[in-house]
Amino acid sequence: MSKIQYQRAPSRLVLFAAAAVAVIGAGAYWITLGSSSSTEGGVVLSSESGLPGWPQASTGNPEPADELRPAVLSDGRPSDVSTDDWAALQAALAKVGVPAAEAERIVSYNRYQRSFESWQNLDQTEEASRRRRAAQALMNELPAHVGRGEFTLLEAVLIGSALIAEIEPDTARRTARLDTWQAEVLTVLPVPTEDEAKSKAATRETELKRRQAQAFADWQALTDPAQRTPARLEQALEEVRRAYNAMTF
Repeated sequence: MSKIQYQRAPSRLVLFAAAAVAVIGAGAYWITLGSSSSTEGGVVLSSESGLPGWPQASTGNPEPADELRPAVLSDGRPSDVSTDDWAALQAALAKVGVPAAEAERIVSYNRYQRSFESWQNLDQTEEASRRRRAAQALMNELPAHVGRGEFTLLEAVLIGSALIAEIEPDTARRTARLDTWQAEVLTVLPVPTEDEAKSKAATRETELKRRQAQAFADWQALTDPAQRTPARLEQALEEVRRAYNAMTF
């Protein structure tokens, strides 16, 4: 499974790049830095991976916006997660003392990363229209993920900048949207302070959310039924909790 390697943000907000090529390069920073160990945060699953916990569409090519917002079924389960996986996640979270509402966040976070990777893999020429629609769909969902503390300030700026560069080819309008996005981010995430303890605490909370999501994604990627058990998922989430309490990240 491919992994994202997150690099720590500097202590000041990085200015937006003016040229589209620089902006898109900034977005690639988030998604394509290469492999890392499971302790370094973040995970991306290919949209074509066919993992056992993710029901696969039988026909058609859903619109990006529909992929990011699947139907919610009568039991509260997102339609892109199997019944067994949803039940296992909810049970494991309860056993490690994590609120049940985090199940939806974890699933949504992993879905967003899969969709981001799918967008980057679309051909820039032959699939230009779909790339633009996918970027817009991702941009529409980004504020919610930022608001849930799933990205640092720098990451939120870079991801949004890459998406806006795809959405808006006109330089003036793109610059205006970038300015608007920067202002929006700053209403949600404070600029890192010189208070090292406070900044570290905020970073740890973001990392905790990522590792919880990664634990579920890694568990879903298991193909051996003997390993892919609810107990294994609970153990993975418990290890994340212990690492957080021990301040190992």
